[in-house]
Amino acid sequence: MKPALLVGVLIAVAVGTMACFLFRKSRIWSELKQTQVSLDGLAKVAVPADLRYDSEAVLHDGDTAQFRFQRINDHHLNGMTSYAENLLITIAAPDLDHAVFDAHRQKGHYDAAKVGQPEQTSKEGPLLWEIFSTTYERDPVKEPAHYVRLTDAAAGVVIGWWGYRKQYTVEQAEANLRFLRSTLSITQGRAAYFERYRDYRTSGRDADLAHNLELLSAALKELGFAPAVAGQWTRHEPWRYTIDNGRPQQFHLVLPIQHMRMPDSPFELKGPLTTFRFVQNFWWQNNQGRGGGLIPQDSLPGFIEELTDKQEVHFFSIHGLNLWKALPGTDNPVLTQLRAFIADADKQKEIFFSKGLIDADAEP
Repeated sequence: MKPALLVGVLIAVAVGTMACFLFRKSRIWSELKQTQVSLDGLAKVAVPADLRYDSEAVLHDGDTAQFRFQRINDHHLNGMTSYAENLLITIAAPDLDHAVFDAHRQKGHYDAAKVGQPEQTSKEGPLLWEIFSTTYERDPVKEPAHYVRLTDAAAGVVIGWWGYRKQYTVEQAEANLRFLRSTLSITQGRAAYFERYRDYRTSGRDADLAHNLELLSAALKELGFAPAVAGQWTRHEPWRYTIDNGRPQQFHLVLPIQHMRMPDSPFELKGPLTTFRFVQNFWWQNNQGRGGGLIPQDSLPGFIEELTDKQEVHFFSIHGLNLWKALPGTDNPVLTQLRAFIADADKQKEIFFSKGLIDADAEP
């Protein structure tokens, strides 16, 4: 290589290295212009101005609220928008059991991306750091990325973040999330915030649960069903039922409607049913937003073990009863509700075979 060309190559490499260093340095959040963001009235946090808060993507229930931020990487000719980093802040209700909180963390319920096992784990006072490797893929972009999960279990906070490896080191990412955590302040009205998303009274749920379990036992006996066991599926003729261990705890009553060969073309439900079909490596349940009940993930193993033919689609009528909620009425309101569930499920089954509750090529 000619000396002049060699010098040019070395200069280009040096400039590129310096540019990369400067770019990385510019992503030290504490040195960037900050935006103060209100998280749905539950909390406040400071983030870099170009890390945009998606207020329409807020997810909340009676136990957790999740808030997402994204930084745009580029807009592409194929109409896609790629992102350079993604941040998900999860805040738990003050009465969420620590064991449940930790189990959900380990299962990735609070993550901004799907990741496997952490490559690094460390403790820093109340903070748990978990470092993962992942890859961001969104046509036409494919970039190796760091994923960092920061958990402050005592505060009920999980911060999940990923960003391109070429733009961040792990150390920079940790420093950024440490800074972010220092700016996160949660309102004193935390309990009241989550109470709005609960369909039961927090103060009375233990007493209501105990009373409803007594009523459920009596109702099942009246109907000729065997007792329900929490965490275990029981059968009575075609019916299947269980009490889950979720929050809130629910009684699930299921009537199988039909199973058939998976049709060649998509079909649409026309009533409140739920389908199960095998997709890639798991049984996927879907009610298409038509009102059919859904079985909690933790209760699926005992239910799907009877679904053996992966070429078939199964139709069910699924009803759930919140056992943490006081029911109105005298006598036994749980028995009244179960009778209504049974009548509705029988009606849906009759309609399925007489008029049809699916269209396209899957018409019964």
